[in-house]
Amino acid sequence: MQNSYYNTVDENGTVTQNWFEDLESLSIKYAFVNIYDLKGVGIWTPNFADYGNQTDYTDDSLVPSETVEMWKAVSTIPFGGE
Repeated sequence: MQNSYYNTVDENGTVTQNWFEDLESLSIKYAFVNIYDLKGVGIWTPNFADYGNQTDYTDDSLVPSETVEMWKAVSTIPFGGE
């Protein structure tokens, strides 16, 4: 399965590849689970998602849209508990 990634290069020229899940990659995995009647998929450290520079975590308008969409893709509970 395809995941999104990006490369960074530090001041010494060392390349680090960073892989992450996004709405598209999670949607593909969940569709695969449904097609083949599998038990589910796992997500590693979703708490590292970007929640913006907010101090009030009850205000969903401060959360980046990609983070909101990621949680909507993996949860049966609406983002923000609505």
